[in-house]
Amino acid sequence: MIPMNLVINKRHFSIYESVLKYRKIFITFILAFSLTIFPLGIPASLTQEEGNLLDGIISEGEYEFNITVGGGDYSLFWKNIGEEVYFAIRGNTTGWVSIGIDPEVRMENADMIFGWVNSTGVFTIDAFSIGQTGPHPPDITLEGTDDISDFNGTEASGVTIIEFKRLLNTYDKYDKPIPTNESVTILWAIGSSDSFESPHVKRGDFEFSLAGITGPEDEIADFFSPLILSSALVLSLAGLLIFVDSFGRQHQHKKEYLGGEDE
Repeated sequence: MIPMNLVINKRHFSIYESVLKYRKIFITFILAFSLTIFPLGIPASLTQEEGNLLDGIISEGEYEFNITVGGGDYSLFWKNIGEEVYFAIRGNTTGWVSIGIDPEVRMENADMIFGWVNSTGVFTIDAFSIGQTGPHPPDITLEGTDDISDFNGTEASGVTIIEFKRLLNTYDKYDKPIPTNESVTILWAIGSSDSFESPHVKRGDFEFSLAGITGPEDEIADFFSPLILSSALVLSLAGLLIFVDSFGRQHQHKKEYLGGEDE
């Protein structure tokens, strides 16, 4: 005799049979949908290696964050990929552009990068300011290393663009590590000539964060929201997949216990 608590309505069994019958199709659909949705939450510049090419041109969407200062005469763009940081400097000048990372007093002990373009090519200098107003000799003259791993640039219509990348932490004592979770002071300046030892014509500073704190709040939200949304969707679909699979297995066990017959 079949225990009463195991007697299940035949109509309910037909529903279970339908779920079981199409279970594999449903699971395949969920997996395919999850794999399609998840990459949408990751910015294209973080997933496509070709988007990391340094060509001296700042393309739309190439960088995650940017800030413009100096009345529009200086812009800094940046993005972080793994252990590397990518920068682009755009200055309204035909001379040099520069960035100084984490100074202590005025310019003192700032990790500096200069770049310029002339008729013979594109040039960058990895430098270090040894005084409050300089000088800022190249790292290699201080027995340090040049840690700009790649760079490029252009000059057109009175605008100079320098793109470069380096490690977040180069372990060179004349470079400053760039933290991933806190802000540092950035010095900026532009010069009127192609000699990085010539005086600046405009300069300033601002607080910088790799996560884009200096940018508008909605810009930060735009970066994280798709990733959070897609992750939630994937987790939800994964939970549904587990439920359907468990439901089907339980029904199969009950059917086997009942001898394969729907009563």
